[in-house]
Amino acid sequence: MKTDYYFKFKNMVPNDFYKKKNINILEFGVDVGNTTLLFLELCEKLNGSVISVDIKDRSKLFDKKNWSFIHSEDLNIDNIKKYIENMSFDIICLDTIHTKNHVKKMIGIYYKFLKVGGIFLIDGTSHIPYLKNNYRDNFYSEINNQEIFNYLLSLYNNEKNEIKLDFSFKGSGVARITKKKDTLLKEKKIISRKKSLKNYIRKLIN
Repeated sequence: MKTDYYFKFKNMVPNDFYKKKNINILEFGVDVGNTTLLFLELCEKLNGSVISVDIKDRSKLFDKKNWSFIHSEDLNIDNIKKYIENMSFDIICLDTIHTKNHVKKMIGIYYKFLKVGGIFLIDGTSHIPYLKNNYRDNFYSEINNQEIFNYLLSLYNNEKNEIKLDFSFKGSGVARITKKKDTLLKEKKIISRKKSLKNYIRKLIN
């Protein structure tokens, strides 16, 4: 049965990707296989391939000729690069550890494997469901997801990165980075005037 989680990601795949021949997908985090199923359906229509990586052995989850499974920690590039060293991907999907530091490390390692025009999908970017008294009330998920969200905004704030950034706020949220140029991503701090004297005066006037 296809879940809301499946459709959350499906809606983040641009329509033109459903016409890409020989599409290549790299997935980090399999769990019960929701996104894997989506990506395999996409690849079966387009003669593509999916490589999935998980710290748990999910190798028996699917029996598909266009699917490869790597039993590994996602940051273990020394192990993973043996399988992907000469490859580039149209889609890279990250759904493992939901912390800013982990997302930052993963982008730092794997963004170079993404084709120009490709998309990098990141789960766990909305903190709204996890706010106090909201339906998923959870302190750690609230803070972690908000930090990831702000980190991605800092990447978008750097025009030299030349990326397109989109968000879905369904469930735990998904971010989509579209790569417009072959470059390494660097943050640019977002400087807010929220706490400035000028803003304080604005509030008094209003």
